Amino acid sequence: MKQYDIERSSDGTNFEKLSSANANNQAMNQYNWTDINPVEGNNYYRLRSIDFDGKFNFSEILKVYVGKLNQGINVYPNPATGYNLNLRFTNQQAGKYEIRLLNTFGQTFMSRSIQHKGGSSIENINPGQNIPKGIYQLEIKNPAGDKKVISVLFGW
Repeated sequence: MKQYDIERSSDGTNFEKLSSANANNQAMNQYNWTDINPVEGNNYYRLRSIDFDGKFNFSEILKVYVGKLNQGINVYPNPATGYNLNLRFTNQQAGKYEIRLLNTFGQTFMSRSIQHKGGSSIENINPGQNIPKGIYQLEIKNPAGDKKVISVLFGW
């Protein structure tokens, strides 16, 4: 065996490759993988095993139902420091997110864009400067133009 491909489908017919693992002649129960971006509803999975000569076989299809997915954008840690501020994207759409950090007077301390690949991830948004102690507003505009504002404490 040369490699294993993990494939997923939302309809049980049209599959896409999500990941690959080189075969190292271990028993199959020695491999593991987690789908960090399942779709809501039915997810169909199969394993494609590929020989060195290019021939392949498919495993049986496994159906997994995923209930309603949590969605959101959160900041951590909060309180934060000027060099340790992260956004946790949970099941968010792919695209460009505009980020601004504002003080209580509306002055912008930081502005940047994040290109999110979709699904869930963690993005470090290091302001790159020492932010004075206080309460700030982190303004996040998603690709659709909707804004979310999160209060962030710095220096505590």
